[in-house]
Amino acid sequence: MRKARIAFLYVFMILLVPTFVFANGFQINEQGSKALGMGGAFVAQANDPSALYFNPAGITQLERAHLSLGVSPITPRASFESDVTGKTTDADVNTFFIPNFYYTMKNTEKISTGLAVFSNYGLATEWPENWEGRYVTGGTKAEIITMTINPNIAYKINDKISVAAGVDIQNMDITLKNIGTLPFFSQYHTK
Repeated sequence: MRKARIAFLYVFMILLVPTFVFANGFQINEQGSKALGMGGAFVAQANDPSALYFNPAGITQLERAHLSLGVSPITPRASFESDVTGKTTDADVNTFFIPNFYYTMKNTEKISTGLAVFSNYGLATEWPENWEGRYVTGGTKAEIITMTINPNIAYKINDKISVAAGVDIQNMDITLKNIGTLPFFSQYHTK
């Protein structure tokens, strides 16, 4: 029994040890400065127009018309260290400007409308054409850019419950470039 407690204590302590993860990805969540400052814990609130992104039903809590416009500059960095040669290769460094726009309006006591324009994906990685990982990772360039237009209407059922409906109209531009593989797979671009 004592060994089981010690084993449990070791497992519990290992779970408490923080780990560092330096991940790269294309999704971005910079849809509002307040939500970003709160670490994304914004869904239950609706005290600014970025609620259109996080919880559109909450726009019924906003009085009068609201406008929010913002841009987030993001400069991602990536590097690759080879286990075989020990050589480190850095990806090109670019700055991307991620926009957001929100407009809400209280139409009646129970109905509110809003328009959101934002980007969920807007980043790219580009590696030198001769880098060692080009055959394994899928290429030298990957870029995903989206722009979403999201009109919404919200209805206040009572002081505690609201519902909303909206539609996402999204334009997506994807570029994948690979050097040194079969010609058929060397470059792909879609819009």
